[in-house]
Amino acid sequence: ARRPVKLAGSVRDRRHRGKVMFQELGTGGLPPFERLRHLRAKPPGGVLSAYLAVDTRRGEARDSGWRLRFRAAARDLVDHSTDRTEAQALVRLVHWVEQQLDSLTTADVRRGVALFATERPRHLELFTLSRPVDDRVVWADAADLGPLERVAEGYPTTGIVLIDDRSARLITTRLGEAVDEQSFLFDLDSSDWRRMEGPAPGVLRASGTTQADRYARRIQASESRWLRGLGPSIQAMSRDASWARVMLVSPPGFQLDVGDLGRWAGVPVRGHLRRGWAGRSASSIAEELVDELAAAAGDTTDVARPISR
Repeated sequence: ARRPVKLAGSVRDRRHRGKVMFQELGTGGLPPFERLRHLRAKPPGGVLSAYLAVDTRRGEARDSGWRLRFRAAARDLVDHSTDRTEAQALVRLVHWVEQQLDSLTTADVRRGVALFATERPRHLELFTLSRPVDDRVVWADAADLGPLERVAEGYPTTGIVLIDDRSARLITTRLGEAVDEQSFLFDLDSSDWRRMEGPAPGVLRASGTTQADRYARRIQASESRWLRGLGPSIQAMSRDASWARVMLVSPPGFQLDVGDLGRWAGVPVRGHLRRGWAGRSASSIAEELVDELAAAAGDTTDVARPISR
């Protein structure tokens, strides 16, 4: 049995004399568009481009459904080829690519697969995607990057600033996937807050609204100072992670100047959602939020088209 291949950069397929480059887009970085644009094959070959949806929620990553769809589409390309020499090169290439796909581990497959391959030289660029794409297989002179470009455009690097009570989380998402997180906690003992003299909090509520309101205003003023103190951290993370936009998430009633957030991050603020997401994981927050942003901007998946040369 062939040893499963883990997505970990470039490897040399010595047995089948080909170079294979594996990458998990999102956590592994952005698509290498410049390299892919220069991908060419020696005549009479071409560049095989394929996009395959993988429905992990139905367990499809564990079966051969998406691999069989690739095989059927590739055979259709061969059947419609008018050049016998070119068709033979495509058959050899498809057979080799299928071997590489079969060697992927289940853990490597996410919601989509994109690949670009040439026969001469024998070369494969294989990517797994955290966002879905429509099935599409093309045999042409150059790589078909349209669907991949639309995914990158629909899911730019996004910062999420999540504020809740006395904590803050700065999350970076790339291609819709959480790739980094920094957490902050407002420490009452080391802050500028001072303890109120006089009645205990329970007595404050019973002693009339004036004193309770003054206590609430002091808390709000201290929170404002603390939030302003987050500015340098947001600025640094936005710069280091190359945020293209930022979203603010806070519970209902929490006040933060969105204009301040935009100035700190130096990128457009795409909205302020009032949700209690403090206990949720960064990955679930990122997935729901960026999918909402993409849906608001329009569907980013490619419209299904006939398989073509």
